[in-house]
Amino acid sequence: MHRRGVGAGVIAKKKLAEKKGFVTVGEMKSSLNWETERAKHVLEHLLKEGLAWVDSQAPGEAQYWLPALFTALYCPQMNMEENGGPS
Repeated sequence: MHRRGVGAGVIAKKKLAEKKGFVTVGEMKSSLNWETERAKHVLEHLLKEGLAWVDSQAPGEAQYWLPALFTALYCPQMNMEENGGPS
C-alpha cells in the first residue's frame, strides 16, 4: 500500500477540492499524476476517518465531498466575518 502517500495525498486532494468542494479519482489521476490505486486509497482513508463523504450517484464518476470546505466555498460572508473582514 501507499502508506507514505496518505498525509501528502490528503493535502494534495484538498487543494483540488478547494475549487468546488469535491474531487474525483479521475481528477486526482490527471492533476497529480497518480495511479488509480493511490487516489482511491487516499479517498477511502478520508471516508473512514469521517472527513469526506461520497456521492456515488453523481454523473460520470463518484465525487468525494469535503464538508470542511463548504463554509469557505458557499458562505463567503460568514468566512469574512470570522476572519475579521468587513461585515
